[in-house]
Amino acid sequence: MPNLVIEILSTSTAKRDRTEKKDIYARNRVDEYWIVDPRRKLVTVFHLGDREYDAGHISTMGTIRSQVLPKLRIAVEKLFAL
Repeated sequence: MPNLVIEILSTSTAKRDRTEKKDIYARNRVDEYWIVDPRRKLVTVFHLGDREYDAGHISTMGTIRSQVLPKLRIAVEKLFAL
């Protein structure tokens, strides 16, 4: 299982990505889970605790840094400018 998963929401999968898939990744010990919402232009980053993810950190601007891949840095504004 990967240490980092990034999901890009679409209208048809948003609910499943936020619930079912998030639970599956937590059960399988994926350390970091990002949900990218292109419609709202935000990224939510979750970190795994003992059994479940934290409340998540929402970013609409600035730079997101991965704890799993320390050299990975993404500017939110540039992400949605593509």
